[in-house]
Amino acid sequence: MKFTNSILLALSLVFVLASCGRQSDEPAPELPPEASFLMDFADFSDGKMANGRLSDDSTYSNFGFAATNVLIWNVVIAVNAVVPVAAFGESFNHTPQWDRRLQRYVWEYSVTVLGRQYDASLQGWIDGADSRWEMYISQQRGFQNFLWYSGRSAITRGNANWTLNRDPSAPTPYIAIEYNATSFNDARIRYTNIIPGDAGNGGYIEYRIVDDPERDRAYTIYGPQENRMIEIEWSHFDLVGRVKDEIHFGDSDWRCWDAGYIDVDCQ
Repeated sequence: MKFTNSILLALSLVFVLASCGRQSDEPAPELPPEASFLMDFADFSDGKMANGRLSDDSTYSNFGFAATNVLIWNVVIAVNAVVPVAAFGESFNHTPQWDRRLQRYVWEYSVTVLGRQYDASLQGWIDGADSRWEMYISQQRGFQNFLWYSGRSAITRGNANWTLNRDPSAPTPYIAIEYNATSFNDARIRYTNIIPGDAGNGGYIEYRIVDDPERDRAYTIYGPQENRMIEIEWSHFDLVGRVKDEIHFGDSDWRCWDAGYIDVDCQ
């Protein structure tokens, strides 16, 4: 009887180990592109806005108005999402390991943000035609295991959706991120305010790369309080651009600037 029990126990262990082996051989999901999470604000960075271009100087008023509205969203992301943004960017420098307990692949690493160190655990697994993601972040000698964002991305890496929570002290939905791309010259990413009860809930900024030789970049900024739509289009190569806002300008005409950010008549 003991001999039979020993055989059954051995067979059970073999089955468990074999099952774990099959699970660990599952392919790791490929990280979605960094552009699926991080909006590009480079063409409206602080360096581009120097020398009074955000002041009331009418020489730069068109670019200054456009840049100010982009900057508002840039600050929202930079101030409230700097840690998860940095943690996501760092994930590309690491190799995942299969976690048998979680039945997921895990990217584990540390990242330093504004002088503080954080431990990140990005968890990913394949779910049909999509990959699923959860990012848990702990601050050394601080909060622990906070689910800062979660999401889903296509295995083809052409689209992704993320839900970003505000922060460990206010663990509520903050920003929804939608990303779609069909080619290098056709992509868009949108950040939408999803803070419950917030006056700006539903407001968004969308950044687009378009196949246009004259103006290949664009932002659309929507504010629900005034039902306000701001359109911004420019060239990524020479930074010549234009802006439109019926509420601010009082009409639906475009206002333009040249390569030196100086106001010019639109052609």
